[in-house]
Amino acid sequence: MKITTILTSLALVFSIAIAQKAQAQGFLKKLKEKAESASGSVSSGSGTNVTPSTSDIKQAEEDAKDTFLDGKLAGFKADGQNITGIWYSVEPLRIGTNLFNKFYAKKFLIVFDEASQKTTLYSKYGFETKVREKTVLPAVWQYEDERHYRTSIREGHFSTGNPGVDARMTEYYAYTSFAGSYDTQSNPIKGEAEFQNFGELIEMEKGILVAFENKYYNRTMEKNDLVYAQMEQGFIFYKPEKEARAKQITQEDIHNFFKDYRKRWEKAHDAGDNGVRLPKAGNANKAPIFAKYKTDALKTFNEWKKNYPEYAQYTPIYAFTLFERPEFAPVVSYREGVGKVPTARNLDLYIVCFNTKQVKEDGNAKRGYNTDLKNKYVYFFAATWEDMKDGKHSIQEYSGKQYIQNVAGPIAIAETEDAMENK
Repeated sequence: MKITTILTSLALVFSIAIAQKAQAQGFLKKLKEKAESASGSVSSGSGTNVTPSTSDIKQAEEDAKDTFLDGKLAGFKADGQNITGIWYSVEPLRIGTNLFNKFYAKKFLIVFDEASQKTTLYSKYGFETKVREKTVLPAVWQYEDERHYRTSIREGHFSTGNPGVDARMTEYYAYTSFAGSYDTQSNPIKGEAEFQNFGELIEMEKGILVAFENKYYNRTMEKNDLVYAQMEQGFIFYKPEKEARAKQITQEDIHNFFKDYRKRWEKAHDAGDNGVRLPKAGNANKAPIFAKYKTDALKTFNEWKKNYPEYAQYTPIYAFTLFERPEFAPVVSYREGVGKVPTARNLDLYIVCFNTKQVKEDGNAKRGYNTDLKNKYVYFFAATWEDMKDGKHSIQEYSGKQYIQNVAGPIAIAETEDAMENK
């Protein structure tokens, strides 16, 4: 009886131990999965925390099925390049800023605004307004050089331009690529996996956009840079009807496309019109209060040119107010015993000039500056000031003598533009 009791007790102990072990293993498994999800990797060795984990991939697949962004599309108008719409990615894209605010997605709303030449990429987290931990700002590209955009369009490929130093692009959006490296015999090989931030998005073909570091394969690339170019991974976005084609594209296809595209783009960029669109005028540009001031600005510009003979070739035709700052602004100075008092007024203007010396090319143009002088018309930015009469600060009576405080330019106006539009 006693022996039976002991055996029964031992069996119970072993049963409890086995159950606890199973429970512990299950708990540890859940912890492991959670850790992998947070770190974004199940890989080992080099590249840890870079390649998507099983749970990351599952999250991205679920994101691709979500219809939330479809409902948001109606709020944006179509564009002439047929970019605005729903896009998917072949591989999961990591978005977010850290281990606790990081997601993987495969479905996006890409919007192109032709007026501002701005491209915006939204995930569903880009519309979150209540929960900070679920908010990831959209990615934004915007051209600073319109000539870059026009050249791409002429070559038959939409492009976004480079994002510059926008934190949204350098922190919130990244995909898995590989570093360039060398073996012991100095042969180029694929190095460690690493996160790659977005550069330019370029339309490889209709309905397919590729993110690629566009500095590679240009004419100034050093020989050693080719190693990194060969290892660089492209990231593919596609429209729904292009899914089958997108998944056929290899990394070799992407590299071959960029080698060809960069050669064509640079040749077209050198040969093309170097001008930009004429800026918009202020809403009150033709208001009587500005009439005399704009006329006097032409005389003032000619006076300013006397000190700068290199600008003698530009004949001022008319001036117009800025869209962003269309009004007079007070200039305030500090007077001892009085404090801050208005001493002048400022009106920023654009001055359109005729280029009397249209040359094919100059040294600055060869170095990449936007000062190619073959265009007929250019414009300058001019900060014009008018001082107050002495002792008239309280009633703000002005001297009537205008002068230029600062000038920037010339900026060539595209030949396709009506240079007289704001006259």
